[in-house]
Amino acid sequence: MNFSHGSHEYHLETINNVRKAAANVGMPIGIALDTKGPEIRTGVMKAGVNAEVELVAGKQIIVTIDDQYKEICDEHYLWVDYKNIVKVRRLIVIAIIMINPLTATVAIWIRL
Repeated sequence: MNFSHGSHEYHLETINNVRKAAANVGMPIGIALDTKGPEIRTGVMKAGVNAEVELVAGKQIIVTIDDQYKEICDEHYLWVDYKNIVKVRRLIVIAIIMINPLTATVAIWIRL
């Protein structure tokens, strides 16, 4: 279910319908929820739009809003346009990283 669209009432009705259908057939049915989070854009990679950066488990990468890094992102610094990220008081864990070489953007999914 995509929670970016529709009302709470609509989604509650859909969930209730799924639960009712599951009960009718006697099978559990999982419901996946896609919730809307902040859209975070990243800066340009220092090595160019086709550049790849290897992030190594256990190594640190600094996620920054400092504009001096906007066009020189690398394996050490990742500029983001989400200025409220500095209000996050917990560890940010990067779960999945996808780099689109055509647009020089990096999509990151974070768990706080």
